[in-house]
Amino acid sequence: MQLLVALSFIGAVLSASTTTTKTTKSTKTKTTTTTTTVQIATTISAAPPATGTTVPTASPFKPGAGSVAPPTVAARTKTCTVIATGSDDGPSIKAAAQSCSGGGRVVLAGEYTINSFTDLRGLAHVDFYITGTITFGETVAFWQSNVYQYTYQSAAAMWIIGGVDINIYGGGTIDGNGQIWYDGFAANNNIIRPVLLVLDGVNGGAVFDINLRGSPFWNNLVANSTNVIYDNINIVSASTNSHLPKNTDGWDTYKSDNIVIQNSNINNGDDCVSFKPNSTNLVVQGLSCNGSHGISVGSLGQYKGEYDIVQNVYVYNIQMANAENGARIKVWPGATSSSVGTGGGSGRVQNITYDTFTSTNVAAGKNIVLTQCYNESNLTKCEANPSTLTITDVAFKNFYGTSKKPDVGSIECSSAGVCSNISSQNIVISSSGALEVHCLNVDATLLQSVTCIAP
Repeated sequence: MQLLVALSFIGAVLSASTTTTKTTKSTKTKTTTTTTTVQIATTISAAPPATGTTVPTASPFKPGAGSVAPPTVAARTKTCTVIATGSDDGPSIKAAAQSCSGGGRVVLAGEYTINSFTDLRGLAHVDFYITGTITFGETVAFWQSNVYQYTYQSAAAMWIIGGVDINIYGGGTIDGNGQIWYDGFAANNNIIRPVLLVLDGVNGGAVFDINLRGSPFWNNLVANSTNVIYDNINIVSASTNSHLPKNTDGWDTYKSDNIVIQNSNINNGDDCVSFKPNSTNLVVQGLSCNGSHGISVGSLGQYKGEYDIVQNVYVYNIQMANAENGARIKVWPGATSSSVGTGGGSGRVQNITYDTFTSTNVAAGKNIVLTQCYNESNLTKCEANPSTLTITDVAFKNFYGTSKKPDVGSIECSSAGVCSNISSQNIVISSSGALEVHCLNVDATLLQSVTCIAP
């Protein structure tokens, strides 16, 4: 099944309005046909005016306002069933994927263990039909020298899936054996921790109806990819002791275009979704995030000499509970950080909309966060070396929930010239006083429903 997600319209319309498209996913084998219907953006009406703390009933979609062409469906003419060996099933999975490349379906119906780096890149027209469980075994020490190491933010992979028209589905589970990693990181925070599911170099595809458990690091990384949709993903990264799951982002997008993430439940210990450098034309909608750090643009500007871009992003209908943040944009300062030795990159953030957020027990003052002093404890140094990364055309609207204090967020730009057209409207958050936002170097007249105060 090849998914061609038509999201090029976003750049022209996201700031002013939103559009909803409908996509039908079909998967065929010799004997069975599975059809899953998902919807991706079409004119989504603004939430009705709120009265008091009443939260409107908001669907992530408003169907009937138009559609794009259905995805191209490739018949799967071959089935490759992987038999679990009881030891390292990585080589068998790779052999099956290569055998079925060109129009087949890899069936994973048993209990599998992967004990070696498994490279599944360069495939074409392959489905991974997972009804069983794939668990990553071995020890933390073993994986330190047996992962694929990325240069960006210490990301690593125990397996990588890539190619043209790649689909992963079936209702099964991918288990990262997380507890050994949470315990290991508590003892040594310099260990390499791999991402649970990496799509790298995918052109057209989908991941849907999959459970992700116990990720050592980020749950999903989609890198160097285009036209990919994630739908109905259930994520749980939880610890059985006091060693918390750290950096277990739900999704990280990196150098990717036309990505949809929707209709999923996330219980984790970091960002629910994070848009990393050079992420463009994205829709995120219908997520329930528990215990997260919010849905974040960035962090950006971390590496000196790098030009980071995140643009044309629409985030809609998010349930946020027990979170550290709600909607967040995080940019490093212009100087190399005094605390961790990074920062100083440039770039732009443009055309970002956060629409309809409902928060429960989000940290006071952090429902909306925009900072260009990310991870820099020395504020004097941050002000003396402002970020040059520009932030334009950002809207926060229809936010509901509670706050223990009057302040509901902070919008702080490094200088007057780098931020423009940052707006808010219909912020309805119950607090102990007037809704206050800490503002710096922004046009306060565009921030409706809140009162700007000095940082």
